[in-house]
Amino acid sequence: MKNLSIVLAIAAIMSIPGSMVIPQAFAGTDALGTVNVLGACEVVASGGMAYGSLSPLQGASAEQTVNLSNSGNLDSTTLVAGSDWDQTTPAAPVEMLVGTTHYDLASDNTQNGYDNNKTPLTITPASLTTLIGQAAATPTFWQLEVLLEAGASGFEGAIEQTVTFSFSCA
Repeated sequence: MKNLSIVLAIAAIMSIPGSMVIPQAFAGTDALGTVNVLGACEVVASGGMAYGSLSPLQGASAEQTVNLSNSGNLDSTTLVAGSDWDQTTPAAPVEMLVGTTHYDLASDNTQNGYDNNKTPLTITPASLTTLIGQAAATPTFWQLEVLLEAGASGFEGAIEQTVTFSFSCA
């Protein structure tokens, strides 16, 4: 009987009007985050143009591939320009002109002459391509033919050319 009276006493406490126990709900608040996303484009070139050892009798080099990618969120208009081929010595004469290097967006793999569709590189920036923001890399294909300048007819040795890719956000 003692058990029964305890149960009845608990039931009586629970059933008292206005004394009902309600579990407390969690209160909350929101914080709002904002950002102003700016447009950007950045062209990155990977790969290189290492033509190896060539002779003036060989014709054009094997194609070299330079991949261009745009890591930004805006498209970029990409230009290309180059320097004449020269020794690293500051006062050295020009050994080959800039236009002995040719480029294109399509591969041809021509080994004994330029692909007729390849464009001669120039000192003045020329339009190359539009790179889509955050898209896959775009390959460019390059060839060189050793055509020494008249004053460099007996030249042998290493020379270099700087190719500059410049870009602006579209």
